Amino acid sequence: MFEDQFALGIGGIYSILVLSLTFFFLIAIRIRTIDTRITQLYDETGQRFSNISETLETLDFLEDYSKQLEEIVDEKTEEVKMERDRLEEAYKELKKLDRMKDEFLSNVSHELRTPITTIKGVVDYIQDDDIKDEHRELLRVGNRNINRLNTLVGDILDFAKIEQWPEKLQIEQMTLKEVIDRAVNDVKESAERNKVVLRVSIGDEGKKVESYRTLLKKAIVNLLDNAIKFNQSGGEVHIETAYNEEEGFAQISVTDTGIGIPEEHMEKVFERFYQIDGSTTRRYGGVGLGLTITKRIVEILGGELRVESVVGKGTKFWFTIPIKRGGLK
Repeated sequence: MFEDQFALGIGGIYSILVLSLTFFFLIAIRIRTIDTRITQLYDETGQRFSNISETLETLDFLEDYSKQLEEIVDEKTEEVKMERDRLEEAYKELKKLDRMKDEFLSNVSHELRTPITTIKGVVDYIQDDDIKDEHRELLRVGNRNINRLNTLVGDILDFAKIEQWPEKLQIEQMTLKEVIDRAVNDVKESAERNKVVLRVSIGDEGKKVESYRTLLKKAIVNLLDNAIKFNQSGGEVHIETAYNEEEGFAQISVTDTGIGIPEEHMEKVFERFYQIDGSTTRRYGGVGLGLTITKRIVEILGGELRVESVVGKGTKFWFTIPIKRGGLK
């Protein structure tokens, strides 16, 4: 009985050993087959990997390289963030300084304009009295210089506040005729004093545009003032309009018969504080802000200011504005 059980146990163990050996043999064959297949893999360029170890080395290299790239990206990202923060702080500081500059110019201009207005009022009052001709001429000279100083202060004040205007104004619907009529009325006295003839040609008088009324008028007044100032006695200033319905814009041009602008100065006339030469300032006054302000106004209006000129014959400034601006309230 015991022997039978022992024999049965030995047989079972033998069977298990045989099965185990067979299993491991089959596994070994399978692994060999897989290994053979792996070592016969081809990469994308058609070259065979010599063995799997090369592949593993490549993967390790790529993993290390990827980690290095991540570290570099993290480092550069931090640098960019720090630089961005620094630039933001610098921008805030510049904005603060810009506001301080604007406030200073505004305050100075206001403090200058108040006494100028008072002096002008007194001079105008005395001129109306019965005084000697030589005294009246002196008052005219004084009044002319007061007007020049008043214009200068006005330019400085406008230059300081120009970027704030759109926030305080709204887009309106208007005809160019009504805006130009008011602008011409503002410069009529100056034209008469300088013996300059004003001519107005308005096409399609009933045609309306959408724009900032105050800024549009100021741009026109500035160009008319400039044309009158640099003209000659008996000269002409011609303002005219045109419409391009297809492209959706209106054009306003101011042409004079004045001294003209040398070609090399054409682009520079729009730069702030630019004068062709010192004699221009002495003869005509101003500090070179008028056209700078006008150019910026036209840009705010959605247009572009341009110029063409012939020395000794005259100058033409013109700009375009959209017929329909949008944002109409």
